[in-house]
Amino acid sequence: MNLKRIILRKKISGFSKTPSETLDTENAGLIIDAKSLRFLKDYRSLFEQAGIKKENLKIIVCDLKETKPPELDAAILNAEDISLFGKFKSEEIRNFIESSFNFLICDFDENSYLGALLVASTKASVKIGKKEDVFNIFDIEIDVRDTKIFQQETLKYLKILNYTN
Repeated sequence: MNLKRIILRKKISGFSKTPSETLDTENAGLIIDAKSLRFLKDYRSLFEQAGIKKENLKIIVCDLKETKPPELDAAILNAEDISLFGKFKSEEIRNFIESSFNFLICDFDENSYLGALLVASTKASVKIGKKEDVFNIFDIEIDVRDTKIFQQETLKYLKILNYTN
């Protein structure tokens, strides 16, 4: 484990998880890793079913090594975009953190320190992610590996929480 990972792990663990509260917003966020990027169209459909307008959806893709496709309307977060002490260098990422979301959906590898730090830093009424949540940053953990099933289960939770039409 390198020094940056050790520091980020400590910083992620240092965020306190506050109880969820309903926010007066129609914004939603999505944090995915490059492996899940192929499911972006399906995620957009999920948000549409939840009643979130395209302009109210903010997306971050973590660990994208190749050049960002021009049609991709998302911010990119790579390791070099975070300082040694866990500060985000990109203004676009800092704006994402400052946004208030009704819900935040997270689909990234459990070892993604970038994704975990971003989730821990973000304000959202409900944070939904896949197990294993090693940092205890999600309000709802869905214990599946298959992305399609994760999306179906997420939509069920959003309906239960009345985030859908």
